[in-house]
Amino acid sequence: NIVHKITSNLPSISSDNTWTLAHSNTWVSKLGNGDYTVVVNLSGNNGSISGQGITTVVTIDTVAPDQPTIALTNDTSNTKDGTITTSTLNTNDTRVYHLKKGEVEVTSVTDEATYATYMAGADEVTYTLTIVDTDNAGNVSVSSNALTFILDKTPPNSPTLALETNSGLTSDNITNNG
Repeated sequence: NIVHKITSNLPSISSDNTWTLAHSNTWVSKLGNGDYTVVVNLSGNNGSISGQGITTVVTIDTVAPDQPTIALTNDTSNTKDGTITTSTLNTNDTRVYHLKKGEVEVTSVTDEATYATYMAGADEVTYTLTIVDTDNAGNVSVSSNALTFILDKTPPNSPTLALETNSGLTSDNITNNG
């Protein structure tokens, strides 16, 4: 059992008999990851405990999520439909997509739909995309590997078609030479 006695800066009890104590993380930092039962007892100046203690279970979690990964799949270097794949996001974690143009972050979004909307109006330049995951305890992962890509929304020129050998008028597209 770890006993942490608070003797100064005690909380005030409000009119509805509730109180809040902000801790400085001193006693929490001595605990490892896991579930702990915390008992709060109030005592008078003479040290006698008044009433029954309040018990609650708290979870200490200081472990960050695994580093996420990001990759471009279906990329043939000249494709318009490369697919970005990412590692699986843990339940209750949040993911932030960080998009940079050069060294400047141009957007930071938490869902793929907002990211896609941004990219639809984005400039045609080189971008770098990274992702970071945060668990529900507030622990932040290491940033993913960087995925660099060039956004090119310009369609190729229209193809031209002409007969290789034209035996008659060039404007009628009729030939007898196959």
